[in-house]
Amino acid sequence: MIEKASQLGAYPAEVNSRAVRDDLGDIGPAIAWAGEFADRAGLSADVRYAVDLSLEEALANLIMHGVARNGDKGIELAIACEAGGVTLTLSDRCAPFDITAHHTAQDETDLSPGGRGIRLLRSFAPNLDYAAGGDRNRLTMRFPTENAVSLG
Repeated sequence: MIEKASQLGAYPAEVNSRAVRDDLGDIGPAIAWAGEFADRAGLSADVRYAVDLSLEEALANLIMHGVARNGDKGIELAIACEAGGVTLTLSDRCAPFDITAHHTAQDETDLSPGGRGIRLLRSFAPNLDYAAGGDRNRLTMRFPTENAVSLG
């Protein structure tokens, strides 16, 4: 299910996933759902904050700006907790958009629109990976921490 994320480290026996509706109102429940797994993995408060903020930003951008190719965005969220950290993967059926190749504003005083959310993601999720294949796109965000434990 999650192709390129496996390059970041071995997965535990279990990867948990859920659908996310194409509705800004489903972001909070998705964050709470992922947070349950992050909490059970023993993440520090700082890493949990990074997970929550990054997930909120990525989902909001996908819901507000993603263009469904066949009428349904088909958004899926997967989380894998392992000894070295937490991996979140968002997959969708939108037009491809490689967040890892997109340039952001370099100057914080630049008031032109766009790019700030991507810069935020890059600062909170040190390992971002994007893949497009078949009818799905995948954004993988890896949050390393020495405090996480495997849930598999």
